[in-house]
Amino acid sequence: DRLKKEFSEDLFKKRINKSFECTYGDYIFVYPNSTQDIKDEASMQSNCVASYIDRVLDGSCHIMFLRKKKNPEKSLVTIEISNNKIVQAKRKYNSEITDEDKKAIEYWNNKYKDKEEKIAWLKVTKLD
Repeated sequence: DRLKKEFSEDLFKKRINKSFECTYGDYIFVYPNSTQDIKDEASMQSNCVASYIDRVLDGSCHIMFLRKKKNPEKSLVTIEISNNKIVQAKRKYNSEITDEDKKAIEYWNNKYKDKEEKIAWLKVTKLD
């Protein structure tokens, strides 16, 4: 059972990208602090996000949570990020997100879509 499986917390901590955290309106994007946070999200949301932990550990995706600022502990939307883009976002029982959720996700995608290229470009210019 994935919820009982032990994962490398040291490796997970190396994968955490707090720079992906931001706010939009009354929403906040939260990066989990441990694999247990992802397991807890799976339980609260009745979804299979715990099955993504190995993918987070091998660097193929990030998992984040979209929450309300006034209640950041309460699970709202589970998000999968791949190549600096939110590729999946689901509410409890894998139900569809709301129009308001979509606006927050579009904001996040626009904010981070060029992040990788900008970082690469900065590295090149610093060599000069």
